[in-house]
Amino acid sequence: MDMELVEMNIDNIVSKRPCRMSGEDLSALENSIKRLGILFPIMVNQRNILLSGTRRLQACRNIGMTRIPVLRVNVDAAGTQAAEIKSDENLCRSPYTTEELNQEIDAKKSMRRRHTSILARLKGFMSGSRRGDGDKG
Repeated sequence: MDMELVEMNIDNIVSKRPCRMSGEDLSALENSIKRLGILFPIMVNQRNILLSGTRRLQACRNIGMTRIPVLRVNVDAAGTQAAEIKSDENLCRSPYTTEELNQEIDAKKSMRRRHTSILARLKGFMSGSRRGDGDKG
């Protein structure tokens, strides 16, 4: 299967029957894309028909992105390979166990605490150095 990573105008992507959009809240995904960009490109065929990434595409549209990275695959949208791509992307990933999920949450909380602590020390340093400048002389 031939593939290439390209950047596309989001309006050129044709979305047919989405398999997973039921009015769900995409705010977490939107915030992630704003902060980090698209971590996994959506997938289209050579005619720009969406094969996978319905939620990512909608989140990008919601936040006003106009160009996004896309993995273009040379398959027929109605063919067997396209159907396998659609199902395997969702069915072949393994969900987190409760323990793994808790570890991820704890790691993120720890990162935020460190970040907050570093910012507080930096602010203290900056405000202390400004006070000290006037004392010279």
